[in-house]
Amino acid sequence: MDNYEPVSKPPAKNYTHWIWLALALIYDFIPLDFIPDIPVIGWIDDALVTTAAIMNILQHISDNKGNETISSIYKWLKWIFISLAVIIILLLLLFGSIIIKLFQS
Repeated sequence: MDNYEPVSKPPAKNYTHWIWLALALIYDFIPLDFIPDIPVIGWIDDALVTTAAIMNILQHISDNKGNETISSIYKWLKWIFISLAVIIILLLLLFGSIIIKLFQS
């Protein structure tokens, strides 16, 4: 009994990356958005959110394949897209508030 080694369980499957993609796609099709779906301008946040979700899946796939370099690149790209989405949304809100103040004066 001294040589007893516990049997290791296989790692649990993690489906959160697919859930994020599903939520991103739902966000694309629901009429409630951070930026209203005005042609081109309103599609920017949808495209960035979906692209970040796709990068998340690609990062997970490359993690499972054991390729840390590609996984690291996808991780950086994902956060770049998320940062761009936040910056664009904030800039559009700022721009909108400036336009509203100009028309109120």
